[in-house]
Amino acid sequence: MKTHHYKSLLVVLFVVLCFQHIQSQSLLILKFQDKSNQSVPLNTISKIVFSKDNFEIKQNDGSEYVYTFPSVAKISFSSTATGNLLVNNDDEIVLYPNPAQNVIYLKNTVTDNLQVVIYNLSGCVLMSAILSNTGEGIDVSSLSKGFYLLKIKNKTFKFSKL
Repeated sequence: MKTHHYKSLLVVLFVVLCFQHIQSQSLLILKFQDKSNQSVPLNTISKIVFSKDNFEIKQNDGSEYVYTFPSVAKISFSSTATGNLLVNNDDEIVLYPNPAQNVIYLKNTVTDNLQVVIYNLSGCVLMSAILSNTGEGIDVSSLSKGFYLLKIKNKTFKFSKL
């Protein structure tokens, strides 16, 4: 009987000691091939989607971030931030409306003459344009109904065309 109590006590002690120093994971850490890092608070993520060639983070506020697998070197979880913290604030570039019908716009682009490239989900370039001013729309009326990727600077957005 005493041996059973000692074993139970040892198991409880082992569990307490092992889990005493574990902190809850609060961040998704993305390490890229170019050696940069990006931290995403888990409480801002509504969905993570893995597709054939992409890794997509959908956030609670409706924003979406798409990364190609070749650009991501490592995905991990942590309780401390490293690199750039990805939280959607007023300075983040936003694509709207999504889904689109004929024209899409980019909010919070601070520079003119901005290179924009639209790809299909296979990675083929369908359109390339330079936005001459920050309020200019992008005409997508020639695109068929479906899903597309828009790349601007180092950000990629997924949007759908109705």
